[in-house]
Amino acid sequence: MDKYNLIILGFIAGALLLSLWWAFNAVRRIDNQKNFCATTLTSIAKLWRRAKFVPEDAKERESLYLYRDFLRKFDGSECEYPIIVKDGGVRCMTRKEYDSLYGEKPIHCVSVLISLISVMIAVGAVLVNLFVTKTLGTGIALATIMPVMQIALAIFVNRFNRDKNNYRDGIFMALKENSVAFLRITKPFIIVDAYPHRFGKGKKPLYATMGTIPEKQVIKTRDFIVRQKEAEAKIIMANVDNDEEIQAIIDKTTRKPSPKRLSDVVAREEAKAAKNNADDDVTTIDELTPSAKPQNTKPVSTEKPNYAFANATRNLTDQEKDQLIDDLLEDAMEADITREIQKAQKKQVAVEPVEEIAPLPTVTEEPMIEDVAAPAEDDFSLDAIGQALDAEIAKRSKKR
Repeated sequence: MDKYNLIILGFIAGALLLSLWWAFNAVRRIDNQKNFCATTLTSIAKLWRRAKFVPEDAKERESLYLYRDFLRKFDGSECEYPIIVKDGGVRCMTRKEYDSLYGEKPIHCVSVLISLISVMIAVGAVLVNLFVTKTLGTGIALATIMPVMQIALAIFVNRFNRDKNNYRDGIFMALKENSVAFLRITKPFIIVDAYPHRFGKGKKPLYATMGTIPEKQVIKTRDFIVRQKEAEAKIIMANVDNDEEIQAIIDKTTRKPSPKRLSDVVAREEAKAAKNNADDDVTTIDELTPSAKPQNTKPVSTEKPNYAFANATRNLTDQEKDQLIDDLLEDAMEADITREIQKAQKKQVAVEPVEEIAPLPTVTEEPMIEDVAAPAEDDFSLDAIGQALDAEIAKRSKKR
């Protein structure tokens, strides 16, 4: 091979090294694009899915908390919010919009620069071997090396690029499907942060916006935010400033149960005592109760009291709350009285004399001793030895 073809081979080797460097660099960039904010975006898709299960009557109450959870997902993250606002309408970004927001250019399977270099080397190899060395076959063989190498690298890079696009499309498809309920609930807060100057804020918009927002929607959104802030402030005040409620409960705990309630308890316990001990005269019940026995007592119902909280589908009024606390306190006092009465009954039973029962005479049974025949004198097997021992034991037992 002459020196011209050796020079062409040197250029081809350099172009091959450049192609390999470009291919592996492209694979690295594809992997970076594939994993860019993948964890954050996946967690956002799961958060948005939670909004589907928020009850209708709790959507306004939960909107602020869901929005705060959404913003918290981006703490310390380089990712932008995958939301776009256009003329007051809110939707999720597509994969291409999100990539263009970060300046991520699509990676092609073939490099234009390396393709031009390959064309120049192929033309040079053909011309040199056609006019200088007069070996056209060698020139064609050298000219086909770079195109074949580029096709192989293009297939290699395209496989990684296709996997990356499928993976990212899946993430943004999940975002799009799960964002419908979430964006409908948190839309007012997103609009406020997308158009901060329209709501008296001098901050930078959080979201990519296109177009403007009508004044009617600004007023509607402002009213909604005001209502949410007022509701949150009321909740905080109700949780912190509750001294009056605590004092009211303390006052109610010092109340004494009504005489009628005490009479019912005493009557019920006396009836139980009379049923269990028909011949006994229980006098400790009168000593425990300060009030006299009622003459006409109504039978006590065994059904559970129907408290106000049994109907949990409505809010309780102040009167119902007071009645609820009264019932709970009287039930607790009733239980204390019942325990005292039962203790008195157990104490009376304990002091009564107990008739002792004479112990039964113990019966001793003598073991039955059976006669065991002695084995033959010339039998020295193990069974014969055991039989001889049994016979000797039987003889000694009879002598005693």
